Order: sequence, then structure tokens, then C-alpha cells
Amino acid sequence: MNSINLTARDLALIDALTLRIRVLSVEQIARTWFADSQDPCRNAMRRIATLTQAGAVERFDAHARPELALTQPIAVWMPNGPAPDLEGLSYQLARRWRAPAVPVSVVIATRVAGTWTGGYGGRRPRRSEISHDLSLAGVYLHWLQRKSHETARWISEATLRKHGFGERGILPDVLVEEPGRRHIVELGGVYGAVKLRAFHRFCALRGLAYEIW
Repeated sequence: MNSINLTARDLALIDALTLRIRVLSVEQIARTWFADSQDPCRNAMRRIATLTQAGAVERFDAHARPELALTQPIAVWMPNGPAPDLEGLSYQLARRWRAPAVPVSVVIATRVAGTWTGGYGGRRPRRSEISHDLSLAGVYLHWLQRKSHETARWISEATLRKHGFGERGILPDVLVEEPGRRHIVELGGVYGAVKLRAFHRFCALRGLAYEIW
């Protein structure tokens, strides 16, 4: 990256985009890291422009369904417990993705930034991914507000793939590691019951608790 004095806020943003999630909207950045400023969106855009010039991030316009306002999981499973109602869960997940796509300004990390942190960057989400990725980013930002995140690790799908964690057709969005506990965090898309059963089996065979948001 070009020479720039990175603030703690910059480092948190770069960490998020290279190691935790693939994309953030400008609005998400503004409400998370610039909420205490007089004009959060304008100040976020100014800093994003500076980080873009430094080669750390890239901003572009896209279309995505509105971010889901999620503050708690829609389903939680613990090892040895009964499986959730997967048919009903499939219906709940599908019905919340019906809003039409709208224009959104989004930010990703560059490949250079990913190399700098030992993470990932440089790939724009596909059209089929961006709505999911922005709502998953919202779950991450909500997780950051929890005090427990200070002693936990949010391990992204990209890192899990690198280490061969998934199996054919199944790669969880996130593995959260806390002292004495690991669990999966999944942002539910339009998942049929067959896919949910395969996901449940994957977690059950590994003794992994999960949250579906």
C-alpha cells in the first residue's frame, strides 16, 4: 500500500474486509466507525477515498436486496439436541429475501491489503453473492458489539476453505472460536430443506453448535 498513517479505525476496517467478511456498504462503515461524527456518511466517504488512493480499498456501485436487520439468530442448535424444524426454517428464510434489489455503494479490500494482513482481497462479490454478503457483514458488525468478541475469533469462509474445512457443497460462512467452545454462524439464504438437512448433518457429525441468522 502507498504511504499513509493508518488510524485504529482504518486498521479495524481493513481487518474486517481482509480477514472477516468480503464486503461492506458505505452505510455500514458510516454507522459503525463514523457514528460519532457530525455527518457519518460524508466522513466515511472521505476516509474511504483516502484509503482508495493508498491502495487499501476499492469502492464501487452495485445492486443488492436491502440488508436484513438481524439482531439474533433465527435458529440455534446445540450438539445432541433435537434438530430445528428444517422445513419451517426453509420457508422463513425464503420469505425474507423478496424485496427488490436497490443501488448500494460498497467497499472491498484490495489484493495488496489482503497480502499485507495475510488475508484476502481484490475480488468483487458476484451479483448472486452481494445481498448475502452485505447481510452477513451486518451480522459481523452486530457481533463486534458483543463484549465476548474480544476473546473470540471470527474465522471467515475464505480461511475455512483454505484449510479444507468444508466438504462438497457445504462450506459454512463463519466459524467462531471462543475459549472452550466453537460454533458455526451461517447467514441463511434461500435454502431448501434438503440443503438445511445437509448443513445440519455436517455440523452434527463434527459436534459443532450452529446459529442460522
